[in-house]
Amino acid sequence: MNNKNYQISVDTYNNCLRTFQTIEDRFGISVHVIDEDKLLDKGQIFVFNHFARFEAAIPIYFIYKATGAFTRTIADHRLFNLGGEKFQKFLKNGGALPNNLEGLLPFLAAEILRGRKAVIFPEGGMIKNRQVYHKEHGFQLLSGLSGKMRKQHRGAAVLALTLDLFKERIKDLHERGDTKRLAHWRDALEIESIEKLLEQAYRPTLVVPGNITFYPMRIKENLISKAVKFFVKKMPDQLSEELTIESNILLKDTDMTVHFSNSVEIAPKLSWWRKLLLRHFFNKIDSLEDFFSLSQKKEGFFTKFIVRFMYTETHSIRDQYMEMMYRNVTINISHIAATLLHTIHKHHKSYIERQEFETLVQNIITQLQHEPNISIHESISEEMSIADVAKELKLFYETLEYADLIKVNKQEILLHRSFDKIDYDIHEVRIKNPAHVFVNEAVPVPAVRRATLMALRQHKKQQKAQELTTAELEGASL
Repeated sequence: MNNKNYQISVDTYNNCLRTFQTIEDRFGISVHVIDEDKLLDKGQIFVFNHFARFEAAIPIYFIYKATGAFTRTIADHRLFNLGGEKFQKFLKNGGALPNNLEGLLPFLAAEILRGRKAVIFPEGGMIKNRQVYHKEHGFQLLSGLSGKMRKQHRGAAVLALTLDLFKERIKDLHERGDTKRLAHWRDALEIESIEKLLEQAYRPTLVVPGNITFYPMRIKENLISKAVKFFVKKMPDQLSEELTIESNILLKDTDMTVHFSNSVEIAPKLSWWRKLLLRHFFNKIDSLEDFFSLSQKKEGFFTKFIVRFMYTETHSIRDQYMEMMYRNVTINISHIAATLLHTIHKHHKSYIERQEFETLVQNIITQLQHEPNISIHESISEEMSIADVAKELKLFYETLEYADLIKVNKQEILLHRSFDKIDYDIHEVRIKNPAHVFVNEAVPVPAVRRATLMALRQHKKQQKAQELTTAELEGASL
């Protein structure tokens, strides 16, 4: 239960806090956390989408800064094999755990019961194309390993459900006055008192989904990426792409917005017979490892009922936080403009007048301001003039031109044939087709597509009205 090799160091945390503060102060990245319901304090298990390697360390920074709580994060076990013993010690002292650690989930549960928090990236890897939704099968993502669509991993859901069932058993012991068993669990979990154990047991188990959105995304080489590639002649394409994207995020003015707006409270529906079964199993175990192994047991008629119940519940929990996480994306002008160009291209148009396009973007922005339950980046507002829109679109145009997707001049925007090409290697798509990435990121927010279609319909009506008015004036003049 208590792994001495993974003790958290207060000094390491404080050093990291100062380092991240220095990065924010002196470099380009700026972290903005939107947490109106104070979910950082209430939640125990936090799940995030994954787009950049360094972002895995950021939640530790803002959770500790906001709540003072230590955080456990799950990292790829291969990371612990890099950099020697000092680097491994740094990771461990900072709260990182390898994803192949034996007894990982019970270890995390024990840490949560001690008042710590857990951070999990359930996508299981970086989703560079942001493709997380399938029109027929709902929220799914493209696996970088198999190349097939799949659901997110259920680790966070299994942790949350099993932890909550354990809490139910602690509350049951308390209500029956079984102080001997409570004392056993106090000692086994290394919690200072039975009162502290009960305090955690009666606290709701919350899974809090957070969405990390970067704006803007730049794909051009910079001094750092050029210098590294100059000295490292045979750099793999994957590392080259990641170096370009992530060094631009860190070095140039970039907002990293972390948005929380809702949570999943774990409240499993326990019938009377399930409660009796769980009490029966609970009385036979003395460690969280045994309790977590319940879902893997195959023997016994009644055990199968419990295992099936846990399987169904964890799928439901996973689906809930998965949808919430993606809908928490912070919409910016790149999402809007890319979605508009994509819609225009689907209607077999290869160009649009620039003024017309920027007017449509302005109209979409206005409509989105009135949509409930969406996060909008502070760079866009209902009061934006056409000149403001054009200024904000400047980097978007430059990015898509650099990728050879469009050509922009004073009068019009030309869409190249490569605009709809998406069958790039997963490690090329951010460089080759950033428009595809922007569109995918906005797909989980239906309001963006809805506002786009509405703006296009209104614009078409206005064009027809103008044509009729012009025809009437010409007829009158005759």
